[in-house]
Amino acid sequence: RLGIGHDPQVVVGPTLDAHVGERRLMSIATARQGLAVDATYHTALRTEQSAGALLRALNRLDGVQSVALQRITTDDDA
Repeated sequence: RLGIGHDPQVVVGPTLDAHVGERRLMSIATARQGLAVDATYHTALRTEQSAGALLRALNRLDGVQSVALQRITTDDDA
């Protein structure tokens, strides 16, 4: 989640690129009665250990209000 007026691609793009092998913007919507923007990306972490580092790096960015990482598994991962 970013404060309104911040472009997710500009704000988080370089940090995502440093931690993930690929990324794709899946959805973008306003939140908090139009005061924030929620952007959802589908990514592939370079390593599992980089999840914590990515979370900390994103939280330090100006304009970022909150970050959530979610593992999506497929039948092949089980």
